[in-house]
Amino acid sequence: MEKSSALYVCAIDIGNRGDNTARVVECVRNADIVFVESFREGGAFLAHAGIRREMLEVSEHSTESELNTYIQRIVSGKLTAAIISDCGAPLVEDPGRTLVRLAYAHGIRVIPLPGASSLTALLMATPFPIKHFTYYGLLPRDRPERNAECRKLAALPYPVVLLDTPYRFNDVLAAIGGTFSHHREIVIGFDLTSAAEEIFYGTLGDAVGRFGAVKQKKREFILVINASGTATAKPRQNG
Repeated sequence: MEKSSALYVCAIDIGNRGDNTARVVECVRNADIVFVESFREGGAFLAHAGIRREMLEVSEHSTESELNTYIQRIVSGKLTAAIISDCGAPLVEDPGRTLVRLAYAHGIRVIPLPGASSLTALLMATPFPIKHFTYYGLLPRDRPERNAECRKLAALPYPVVLLDTPYRFNDVLAAIGGTFSHHREIVIGFDLTSAAEEIFYGTLGDAVGRFGAVKQKKREFILVINASGTATAKPRQNG
């Protein structure tokens, strides 16, 4: 069978190397090129798996011209490439979407390989109904814009999921604390799947009281806020 070009979009662990699937590891091992979000984190993943492969960085600073050069190389050489982010699933909140769009445009097969996800991990630990929910992801960096978006989200009839960079936890908590009812239930996952994992469940008011007064240390986090309504949750903290 004639070899054809392919781009595998591979989800890797979010803090526990044991969560990497054998399929993902084997795919990266056999790829001609591995696209990484950063050489540091991508190299650490490859080193842990005992893989030596050419790495090319695809970050928020990559230009479309650079990415197009990579795509042309895949097409002309009929190569197989894999893309991984620093952790979790590529493209959800990480760079790579332009690369995938160019792959489709040039007839390259795009194949997702599922795996660890902070979103699904947190939803699995959420006690209130999540049949319908809104995933917003990263809030705007500008405070007025951030607060304006939070006011819109607070009016939605579904739970809201927010994920942001580790150093912005206090900013996010301040924004939702100033726009959402403090009676709403909230679940916050810190450093999910890692040895430092911590899950907080309670009301938004409880969370503001617990975490808002002091600048929190840098930790990966994701949170889900229940739809409007009075919560009867007593604060719980695992980890």
